[in-house]
Amino acid sequence: MKKLLLVTLVFIAQCVAAQDVIITKQSERIDAKIIKVSESEIEYKRQNNLDGPTFTLSTSKIASILYQNGDVQTFETTESPHSTPSYNYKSGFSAGFSMPVLRGEYSDYLGDYSEKLILLGFYLGYSGKLLINEHLSFCHNMLINFAWNEGDMKGHMIDFRMPMLFELGTPLNGAYDTVEVYACAGPQILVGLSMGRGSVEYSDGLERFDVGLAFGGGIRLSKSVQMEILYTFGLIDRNSSRYAKEKFNFLTAGFNFYL
Repeated sequence: MKKLLLVTLVFIAQCVAAQDVIITKQSERIDAKIIKVSESEIEYKRQNNLDGPTFTLSTSKIASILYQNGDVQTFETTESPHSTPSYNYKSGFSAGFSMPVLRGEYSDYLGDYSEKLILLGFYLGYSGKLLINEHLSFCHNMLINFAWNEGDMKGHMIDFRMPMLFELGTPLNGAYDTVEVYACAGPQILVGLSMGRGSVEYSDGLERFDVGLAFGGGIRLSKSVQMEILYTFGLIDRNSSRYAKEKFNFLTAGFNFYL
């Protein structure tokens, strides 16, 4: 009888030992059967339900694994490349194509009219970026825009623009320092420096102030280079020497280079 009891106890001890034990960093013990271990996660089944579902657990949450053969595997705390960017603020310059679109309304003895004038040009300026986390950043620009029209209604304009954009992006392959697509939105302040049609310079160009809403997106090609397309809707109706009301929208496409 004693021999039977001893054999039973040995059998139970072997059954209990024949399992893997996961110890989490919160000191939680999980009796399990390890299925697969990778650098980022493990797959396991619970010991009390080996025919049940397979669970996954990030290795960043695991302190150690005690295998049934006595081996012990420990996991050190490592920071993801997303969690701590190597820099918080970058500055550089921007350059690209711009297409201001003026929408004007005026009246004469024949009635009310609306007019659209499209100008083509380019912009140059300064860009700065504050990284908030691996996905979100705040970008501010100080840009000078040069544009003109050589069609039936010749005109030119020089403006100072300051878009202030929040950028929300996702890396294409999970690493911050590789290609990333993003969407951006925010306000834009515009101050007219010069404006005219033909050889006539309008003084109201120097007084023109506008606030707009900018929307767009782009591709971050590296930590230093990103390509961006932006469209801004002007919000303020201005009186000018030609129009009772005028409003500017902007389409821009260019590159930001961070040093």
